[in-house]
Amino acid sequence: MATLGELQTIYDAEDLYDMAELLVIDQHNRYVAQRAADREARSRQ
Repeated sequence: MATLGELQTIYDAEDLYDMAELLVIDQHNRYVAQRAADREARSRQ
């Protein structure tokens, strides 16, 4: 998302927290999608 140098020169703390939030949300969405796919696969067996 951003290098340490960019965080020190271009972005501020709020930007860092926004980036971290995006990473957490993306990981959660992947987890939810995988669980749904697993349930779908089990229901087809």
